[in-house]
Amino acid sequence: MINDVQGTETLLKFQKANKYNEWIIEQVKPFLAGIKVLEVGCGLGNITKLLKNDFDITGVDIRWEPVIPLEEGLKKTIEYFRKVLQNG
Repeated sequence: MINDVQGTETLLKFQKANKYNEWIIEQVKPFLAGIKVLEVGCGLGNITKLLKNDFDITGVDIRWEPVIPLEEGLKKTIEYFRKVLQNG
């Protein structure tokens, strides 16, 4: 993890901004139905976590811990590529 105190503090504040996060979710939901979503630069994963139960979403950020455990991520990746290979 990169030592970025100011960035970390900002992300932690946004993590507690429930109404703001809910508003963001409502803004993007109409565009996410039926597609796979990759949130690049997801920080702590605030938005990714809120969307993961309703949408096929993956969040990545080089500075943070994964939003989902490694085993689960690998399992989903393997399942995805099995489907791709089966369907040509």
